[in-house]
Amino acid sequence: MKIGIIGGGNMGLALFKGMTKSGEYDERDFIISDINEKTLENIKKNFDPDVTNVNAYLVEHSDIIVLAVVPNMIETVLTEIDRTLSSDHIIISFAAGVEIARLTSYLTDKSLKIVRAMPNIPMSVGKGMTSVAFNDNCTDEDKDTVFKIFNSCGIVKEQEERLFNLMTALTGSGPALIFVFLEALADGAVKCGLSRDDAYLAAAQLMNGSSNLFLESKTHPGILKDNVCSPGGTAIEAIATLEKNSFRYAVIEAIEKCAEKAGKM
Repeated sequence: MKIGIIGGGNMGLALFKGMTKSGEYDERDFIISDINEKTLENIKKNFDPDVTNVNAYLVEHSDIIVLAVVPNMIETVLTEIDRTLSSDHIIISFAAGVEIARLTSYLTDKSLKIVRAMPNIPMSVGKGMTSVAFNDNCTDEDKDTVFKIFNSCGIVKEQEERLFNLMTALTGSGPALIFVFLEALADGAVKCGLSRDDAYLAAAQLMNGSSNLFLESKTHPGILKDNVCSPGGTAIEAIATLEKNSFRYAVIEAIEKCAEKAGKM
């Protein structure tokens, strides 16, 4: 199976890195296209996929077509490759806010298999969270192929398409929020005298360990928080400070605003 990724930017490379890191896919299983020659040169310098600046070539030599381009380029790309696509292809779009119906409207053949996916950047290290939705042309075998792709670099879950703007906010854009929180934790530690390197390491392992504890224990996060907060202790003092500064409200509003933005793409 040959996987063609149109767009050699952050998300396209994250998928490539995550899939090859899993050991289930070889770098030579991929073709990556991009309009930027320097991007292609950098990819070839560091990895071993086939590369091209001709999207039609990629389509002709691929079984899976991944559209890892920004939303405002989707129509241009699909129009360009429209007559090269066939019913044998599975088309996977990463474009935020672009519904399956809209993707279909750009294609001549309405019987093509289309998958809408919302992955995130941690898939580059095998820790991604991807939501997928399928059009009616996708068979169970096609779905299994797509699940295998995203399971190789994290967790994948089928979602109703109406929830995709929310998933764009929560998991697609969410890593940015996590990195801001990680940086803030480290800044607080540096302010109190810890070295920058030690602060980042401690904050990152804190987030990693806490997330894994939640996932493995399946315990409500409120209970896990209570388990750390002893009466009159240090943790509840920190929590009270966050609550005083409307931490929860700020996070909730950030997700709401991000989901609204996704709906306007």
